Amino acid sequence: MNRNSAIYLVEDEAVIALQLREILGQLGYHVCGHAMHGETALAQIPRLRPDLVLMDINLPGRLSGIETAARLRATSTAPVVFLSAYSDTATVADAVRTGPFGYVAKPVDEGELRATIEVALHKHREHEALRRAGPQPSDDAKMTLDVCPVCHRIQDHTARWRPLGDHLTAADPRFVPTRCPDCTTPAPQPATC
Repeated sequence: MNRNSAIYLVEDEAVIALQLREILGQLGYHVCGHAMHGETALAQIPRLRPDLVLMDINLPGRLSGIETAARLRATSTAPVVFLSAYSDTATVADAVRTGPFGYVAKPVDEGELRATIEVALHKHREHEALRRAGPQPSDDAKMTLDVCPVCHRIQDHTARWRPLGDHLTAADPRFVPTRCPDCTTPAPQPATC
């Protein structure tokens, strides 16, 4: 368990934010900052450098949590875990496009939150280690990348889906067929008579 990991909380409802702070503290995490608006989060997170960002999807102001997470990628490598009372297909699909490390439904279950945070922190550490090491495939072990068999985009070490050409500079990578978020919904079939 990643005790004392710093978590930045983006939640506009004061009661929920207070409950989350209490739960996170009981789980051994440190809440290093809190914002009620995306603009505030974007200003504070790069300076505070949290280990993880817990982001509500629905925020007041100009930026939703999804837009805030998308913009945050330019200034921070902190993994984002979304919080939302909504789990409809469209909301989840919009959230997935930003490359989050998790999604927790409200009301928050303490066990689910802990598990999601731990998996996100572990996955982020692995991505960062790969990023720092760079592509160094050998004859025994080749770098593995997920490739979407539908659109042929590749998920890189930052969990972003990029065109295949962006990755062809790596020496002989192995590609694993994995559908990207945009290709998981089946295309409409033509009507038959």
